[in-house]
Amino acid sequence: MRRYQDDQWKEAYEMALRGYCVSAISRQTGIFTQHCRDFFNILVALGHDVQPKKRLKTSTALMRNGKDKIEASLFMLIYMALGKQAVYESIKRPILEAAFTLYCEIQEEIQTSDSKSIPTINEAWAIACELLDETAYMRHCCTCPLPYFMADKQYTTIVCPFCLPKNKHQPSFSRTRAH
Repeated sequence: MRRYQDDQWKEAYEMALRGYCVSAISRQTGIFTQHCRDFFNILVALGHDVQPKKRLKTSTALMRNGKDKIEASLFMLIYMALGKQAVYESIKRPILEAAFTLYCEIQEEIQTSDSKSIPTINEAWAIACELLDETAYMRHCCTCPLPYFMADKQYTTIVCPFCLPKNKHQPSFSRTRAH
């Protein structure tokens, strides 16, 4: 059986209590998925309220329309503003969690009638992974001054979601790495 370092288990424990799913914990800590599942079972037996989720949603599932793309863009802008260049090197949980907390606070303030498109820390972690893996990026619109989130595999159009209501058929963008 593989031996893990104490800091890996500590991070797995912290992540489990914060609501991360098994696959996110496994990838972040380097602990095999089955060992993470067993760890969740031990935590449940000890009385912790942790619920391992089976599937991790990606941007494909999260971004179904322009509003969802705006929500993902908002989260990613916060994450990138807090993490700067570090978001391209690895996922720093304190930065990710701070960005998600701020995103949730903004959502609470504006109180939209629709539910937010990034409902859990797991989805926030998943799209941060896509940015890290370079299967997602921020595009800069040539029409308006706003950058927006874009993923290689998504159901939404490739145009800027902020300009979409005005220019339904004019894709204007440049693909760059956001600062």
